[in-house]
Amino acid sequence: MTDLLILVVLLLLPLHSEGLLSTYNYTQKLDHSDPHSITFQQNVMLNDNQWAGAKSGTPIFVLVGGVKDGPETIDDYGLLKLCAIKFRALLVYIEHRFHGESIPLGSIESAMSDYRVRKFLTTEQALKDSVTIIQSLKVNLSAHNSPIIVVGIGYGGALAVWLRLRYPEIAIGALASSTQLLYYGKNTPGNGYCTTVSNDFKAVDPICYETIRRSWKAIDNYKVYLNGLARLSQIFNTCRPLQSTWEVKKWLAQLFSEAAQSEDPTNMAITFICSQVSTTKNLIKALAATLHNELNDGRKCSDYILVQVDSPFEPDSNYTTASAWLRCNELIFPVGCEHDTMLPAKPFHMAQFTRSCHKRFGEVLQPSSHINFYGNYDIEGFIRDHCRDNNH
Repeated sequence: MTDLLILVVLLLLPLHSEGLLSTYNYTQKLDHSDPHSITFQQNVMLNDNQWAGAKSGTPIFVLVGGVKDGPETIDDYGLLKLCAIKFRALLVYIEHRFHGESIPLGSIESAMSDYRVRKFLTTEQALKDSVTIIQSLKVNLSAHNSPIIVVGIGYGGALAVWLRLRYPEIAIGALASSTQLLYYGKNTPGNGYCTTVSNDFKAVDPICYETIRRSWKAIDNYKVYLNGLARLSQIFNTCRPLQSTWEVKKWLAQLFSEAAQSEDPTNMAITFICSQVSTTKNLIKALAATLHNELNDGRKCSDYILVQVDSPFEPDSNYTTASAWLRCNELIFPVGCEHDTMLPAKPFHMAQFTRSCHKRFGEVLQPSSHINFYGNYDIEGFIRDHCRDNNH
C-alpha cells in the first residue's frame, strides 16, 4: 500500500526543467461513426529522447488528456518521465477534443454554440480519438510490437481506465490517479464525499471537527443581524458585497475539501486549519483569516472564485463551457452534503441540476449513457473475466 501511495504522489508531482515536447497536429474526425464527417486538428505531443526505438519493442506511455492543461516539458510528466527512462519508452500526450488547441471550427465559442457540433463532445468520441491516434502512431513509427500503457489524472484517468476496458486490444494496462471513477452515475452515495472529508478532519482533531460543524449556524446568524451581510463581508474582506451567507459557507467548504484531498505528511493542510480554529475565541474571524491565507491571491480584498459541486455553471469558474457540457451529460457528480457531516448541508437534487443544464445549453444528452457501456459499474467483474488465468 505504501508503494502505491508513493506512486500516486509521484505521478502528481510536476518536475520543472528544460526538455521540450514535439507537438503535432492530427486530422481527427468530429464524428467517428460518419465516414464523411468534418475534421479538426487535434494536438499530440511526443518525446522520444529516451525511447529505444520501434524495433526494440519497448513501451509507449500515453497520457490521456482531460480538462486540465497538458504538459509543457518532458519533466511535467513526473513519474512517467522516470518510468520512461527506466523502460526506454516513448512518451505521448493526447489533448482532449474541445480543449486547449484541439477545438472544432477554430474557436470554443463557435463549437459550443452549435448543437450539431457540441453533441459530439462525448467520452465515446474522446476515447475513439485516442484509439485512432494510437493506431496511427504505431503504424507510422512501425512500432507494432510496442505495448501501450494509458495514463491519466482526474477525468483523464477515467478515460484511461475506460479505454482499457472498452478497447483491451489497444492498451495492455491503464493507470489512473485522483480519479473519481465510481462517482460518475449512481454507483456512489451522494453523501459519500462529504462523509469522507468529515472523517478526515475528525481523525486529525475531533474538537476542530465539532467547531467547524457549529460554525455554519454562527455564520447563518448574520442573516438576522442588522446589516449582517455587510458585517460579514467586512470580516471576510470580500471585493463585492455578499448576497447570502451561503457564499461564505461554500468558500469554506471548498477550502476544507481541498485540505482533506491534500493532507499528507508533507502537506498537513488539515492540521494547519485546525490549529487556527480549535483554540480561538472568535471563530468567524479565525475562519476568515484561514480562508484569506489559503486562497487570497495577494490582492487587498478577496474575490474567491471556486468550482461549485452541484451546478454545471454557477458560479462562473475557470472551467470552460466544454467541461460544463461534459458535466451536464456523462460526467455528473451527484455530490451533496446531508446534515450528518461536518460540511454545510446542501443535498444534490438531480431535477435542479438538470434545469441548470437546460438553462445553459437548451438541450443535453442522456446522462451517463456511454459510461454504463464501458463496464464502469462492474470493473471487478471485467477484471475477473479477463484475468482469471493470472495470479494477480
